[in-house]
Amino acid sequence: MARYCIQSPDIKANKKMLSKLGVIPINNDEIVGTITITNFRKYQFSGEVDVVFEGKAKFNVNRKVEFHDSSLLKRTRSKVKINRVIRRYIHKEVKLRMMYFDVDVKYYHYIKKFKWI
Repeated sequence: MARYCIQSPDIKANKKMLSKLGVIPINNDEIVGTITITNFRKYQFSGEVDVVFEGKAKFNVNRKVEFHDSSLLKRTRSKVKINRVIRRYIHKEVKLRMMYFDVDVKYYHYIKKFKWI
């Protein structure tokens, strides 16, 4: 079965509204900062989202649990694991916001392009 991106005038209008509704302030136990949704793609059974995260996240580094900023990516070995953990942290917020745009982000790995500033 082929996988294709759905294009319609409603989706194009929703993408223009991302500048207003795509910014999510977040402040909880694991993460502090803002999430900005830059783009989304809607498929037949799911959706994909591109996200920019600006802020700090809580990690266990050298047996100390502290909030770290994006400079942690330069000091550690595994950038993939760090990005995966942050995607899990922000998945619920992104999923709730994308319901406004009728895009189903079922799992955290549907957050495709992730950038931590």
